[in-house]
This record gives sequence, C-alpha cells and structure tokens, in this order.
Amino acid sequence: MGLTALVTLGIGLLWWGADALIVTDEERLEALVDLATSPLDGEVITAAAEWTDPGRQPVEVSAFGMSRVYGAGSEEDLAAMGRSSLSPYYGTSFRDLSRSIEVEDDHGAISMRLMSDQGMVQVRVQLVKHGDDWLVAQLRVGR
Repeated sequence: MGLTALVTLGIGLLWWGADALIVTDEERLEALVDLATSPLDGEVITAAAEWTDPGRQPVEVSAFGMSRVYGAGSEEDLAAMGRSSLSPYYGTSFRDLSRSIEVEDDHGAISMRLMSDQGMVQVRVQLVKHGDDWLVAQLRVGR
C-alpha cells in the first residue's frame, strides 16, 4: 500500500472514529423516544423523569384535555403525577408508528404516534437545552 493510500486510510479512520464519538443533539433526543417505546415500568419512569427539572425549566403537562404547569418547588408533585398516571400502564409496550425529531439551536421537538393494546396515542414533547442537558418544557398527550 502506498503512502497516499495509508494517509487517506488514516484520515478516514480518524473521521470515522471522531464521528462515532460525537453524539448529536438529535441522537440525544432519540434516547427519550427509546424510553417511550420501552416496556413501561418504574425504571423507565425514573429515567424519563431525568429529562425534567422544574426548578430550571417549568414543565407544562397536557393530557386528554387536562393541563398543569410544574415549576420550581413542584418536583415531587410532578413525580407523583407521573407515577400515578402511568402506573395502570405498567408492563405495556408501545409500538412506534411514526416519529419526528427536530432540533433548532437550543430548542427541540419530538412528535410520536404510539400504539399499544389499549389504542393509539399521540405525543408531542417540546424541549429546551440548558448547558448540556435537554429538559422537557411541554408534554402533550392525546388520541
């Protein structure tokens, strides 16, 4: 193998290695989609809660016609609402019918249509980037 081929190969491997190590914002948000399509249990709910921090980013939750905003000091209320609202669905797996992830600067949006044995739901999540963290600003769930 000639010197030019070795240099080209080396540059290609460096680029591939760097690309594999760099996680894009879209890939980070994909992790939240993966949670939504995991069998629902306490661990999934705990992992999803890590995407919220009402002290840094208020969270508006709208589900089936009801809406509430959780701000600083309401972390426990948000956690309790999440556990009680989702506990009837423990063990349920949601199939991803469609999804889109959009990122523009420090704002992101995830839209999903999910199907389970109990029917279809549409989920829309608005996120805001705080430093390296993406935090949920709005969660909308409906049929």
